[in-house]
Amino acid sequence: MTAQRLIEGVEGSEPTTNREDSEGFDWAELERLMGEDELEPIEYQRLAFALGRILRWVILGNAAGRSAGNSGRSKDRRHVIADRVLALAWTINPEIFDGRPSLRTLAKRYGVHMSVASRTARRATADFGLQNREQIEMRKRTKQELSPEEIRRN
Repeated sequence: MTAQRLIEGVEGSEPTTNREDSEGFDWAELERLMGEDELEPIEYQRLAFALGRILRWVILGNAAGRSAGNSGRSKDRRHVIADRVLALAWTINPEIFDGRPSLRTLAKRYGVHMSVASRTARRATADFGLQNREQIEMRKRTKQELSPEEIRRN
């Protein structure tokens, strides 16, 4: 939504058809303050690439775009995708969820078996190089350093 459309939607404001109708209003400054001028075209391309990689991982099971299947289990593909979304969201930022739950609490809340949630979160960590604070603290507590290959096997 552009800044002009946002302002036009404000109750009691006069709709304008173009920028010239709003004498003296600094649209460029408003757009800058709203962050609409922050990304260059190359940045949008990078964002699209990153989002595409994430969606491939969620839907196919890996960021490279080759289907990882679901290890021969008869689990409905929709549940596999939902498990991946949940694990990736938690790995990126557990604060997305009410109360910033542990992975165990989150798995119980959404009816995901803990081994599935744990394995999927470890895969997200390995495939994207991401770790949230809880994962870092857990690794410190267990003093266990796993390579990406070991994470994928577990």
